[in-house]
Amino acid sequence: MHINKKIIYLLFSLVFISFCCKNYLNAGFSSKGYIQVNPNWKSTPTFRILFNGKQTRNDENGFYSFPMDQYLNKYSFLVCKHIQKKVDKTNTLKYLRTRVEKPYKFYSFKRSVDGKKWIQKEKNLKKKNFIIPDNCIIVLINPKYIEKVEVWSVNPGANFLKLPKIKLKDNLVEARVKRESNKSLLRSLDLLPFHEKIAIEKKNFDNDPKKLAQLIQ
Repeated sequence: MHINKKIIYLLFSLVFISFCCKNYLNAGFSSKGYIQVNPNWKSTPTFRILFNGKQTRNDENGFYSFPMDQYLNKYSFLVCKHIQKKVDKTNTLKYLRTRVEKPYKFYSFKRSVDGKKWIQKEKNLKKKNFIIPDNCIIVLINPKYIEKVEVWSVNPGANFLKLPKIKLKDNLVEARVKRESNKSLLRSLDLLPFHEKIAIEKKNFDNDPKKLAQLIQ
């Protein structure tokens, strides 16, 4: 069967353009989340945060970020004290799971059809040992300390996926939460060999309080 060379060239060009556009959209793309604490505290305690084989911690202002491999239109969000790993005989990580009889908060986030807002749904996990899906942000915080998880109203920029805002209860004792943050870091040490470390972005807002106020609304 004879195929016109012009058609072949056109199809090749369309595939190439599509590939270039996809890589252009994904280039330099990142995500940003925020943990809000009582404004009278000296700083935000540090907690371990995991996402698709990567691990980081929030900074003293409560912010954290992950580089993104692709532009997401939906993802999940899990808050719990700790998770369990399953490895095979070659010491390769097969999956992560959480025990649903322990306290947790699990949400799905889906971008609306027009792309202008995120639809948030809280879900009850029924499986005894729930296997954590891909594209799930895992924040290792005791859920009983959390007042609410909500869509963050800030606009972090065109190249950022806006993650939810976690608001801790205002009546918590700062020293107690700091002890809990230390436990969060210690409990997750066995996960570090299986997760790439992402550097914490250092941002100093001391000389620009207006910018910080805009971000934490």
